[in-house]
Amino acid sequence: MKDSRGITLVELIIVIAILSLAAAMSFGGLRYIKYGNAKQCAYELNAALDRIRLENMSRAEKTYLYIYRYGDSYYMTESTSEPTAALLGDSGVLLGNRQLGISWKTSTEPASEQEVEDFPSGRYMKVSFEKSTGELSGNGTDYYKYILIKDRDGTVRYTIRLIQASGKHFVK
Repeated sequence: MKDSRGITLVELIIVIAILSLAAAMSFGGLRYIKYGNAKQCAYELNAALDRIRLENMSRAEKTYLYIYRYGDSYYMTESTSEPTAALLGDSGVLLGNRQLGISWKTSTEPASEQEVEDFPSGRYMKVSFEKSTGELSGNGTDYYKYILIKDRDGTVRYTIRLIQASGKHFVK
């Protein structure tokens, strides 16, 4: 004879508990996606800085790392030439997603730091290193001191510290 028992109340409660636990874990995990994206962005930038430094110390031609905003997203590109509209378009390496903000701080003296917020239109960050010493090249009268990776709400998630004299850089 065929067993025609239905689902018991206990089985139904267990299934609902498992589904609610899985849903809670997935919603909690979604919150960390943007933090993971900021971490990936910071480490991609750090690796690009390593590549640029190595290229500048081993090649005759000076290479630059450009970090810029195009549309609602941030990009980086490596080039030996001065920036053009074609170079600073969406053909570069995409950094993170639209949930991130990138800015930088410059300093001529330790007491006077100036933060440039969120790449105003037409602005970009140009980073290079000197061939003979490996030190960070200046961008006119001052030097980049920090690259800040932020959430869109302005909370700094990662900072890349640039040391001008030695050309070293690290994520904190």
